[in-house]
Amino acid sequence: VLLFGSLLGSRLALTPVKRGAFFLLWVLGIQVALGVTALAFTQEGFVRSVEAPLFKVVLISTHVAVGALVLATSLLLALSCHRARSKAGCA
Repeated sequence: VLLFGSLLGSRLALTPVKRGAFFLLWVLGIQVALGVTALAFTQEGFVRSVEAPLFKVVLISTHVAVGALVLATSLLLALSCHRARSKAGCA
């Protein structure tokens, strides 16, 4: 709660890098929540088959898709940081 409050209080959405970092933070939180839920489903004996409940399959697939979004967002954020550093003349 304090982390989100301090991030929002610092007017985070002023630069593209800060907006990307804020988006990555939100997506990472969603990914962790989906991961905990997927882990709970697999610990109770989830079997991959045609007869598996649709809700569990969709939730686990969403966890994988959001993981790909975290990876892509991290890459774009790293590239934009590199670009901002190059424009500043610190490369």
